[in-house]
Amino acid sequence: MFDAIKPYVKLIEYGAIAILCVWLYLHIYHAGEDANEAKHAKADALAAQVHQQELDKAGHAHDAEIADLSRYISDHPLSVRLCPAPVQAPATASAGTSAPAGVLQPVPETNSSPSAGIYTDVGSMLSNLAAYADSVSADLRAQQSVK
Repeated sequence: MFDAIKPYVKLIEYGAIAILCVWLYLHIYHAGEDANEAKHAKADALAAQVHQQELDKAGHAHDAEIADLSRYISDHPLSVRLCPAPVQAPATASAGTSAPAGVLQPVPETNSSPSAGIYTDVGSMLSNLAAYADSVSADLRAQQSVK
């Protein structure tokens, strides 16, 4: 029985050695890939951690800036008064070439100061506008500080 496969024993040995070599090569190749993937995963985790720190730093800077601006506004109250008397626009050279007048938002005619007489206090509206502008500016600065 063994005499029939005796000529093929060397061929079987070479085949087994070839299969072992291929398996060993694939094992080493995949181990190298796994190590490379682990290295990249570690680098990505470190980059994500640094990015999160930058986001936290930008968020704290944003909050600190808003708090500083609010503190400044409360320490330096604003009182702005406008005269409600209409202002005459200068005459144009030719009446047909001028642009039509735009519609302006009305200013309330109430007076918060009894001694002011003809002036209207618009300080609160300007304070709200300034607070909104400061908030937008702080948001943009926080977005620019994050890469």
